[in-house]
Amino acid sequence: MTKYELLTKDISQAIYEAKAIAKVTNEKGTCNCDFAIVHLPRWNHKKVFEAVERAGTTALYFDDWKGFAIVNPVSGQGNRRTEQAETIYEVMQELGYNVSFYCQTD
Repeated sequence: MTKYELLTKDISQAIYEAKAIAKVTNEKGTCNCDFAIVHLPRWNHKKVFEAVERAGTTALYFDDWKGFAIVNPVSGQGNRRTEQAETIYEVMQELGYNVSFYCQTD
């Protein structure tokens, strides 16, 4: 299994858990723009984007953070968005990735 195939598998797991938490989270709260950011130095960006897409979501690359922000799988703007981002962060961290959490309130 290549590292990109493993990334797809791991992000799929994180997305699965994020979707589960979104089902039981109320949408109250402040409008948030929260992301888990996975740092993958020297990885091929095109292959990372393809791996993330195969996992069922999209990502954004931020030069400032040198990482890929994983887009939450279920729409939301308040607590639901925060809970999904935190879940993705926790799962990816448990799987051994270097992950940051970005939190912004509108």
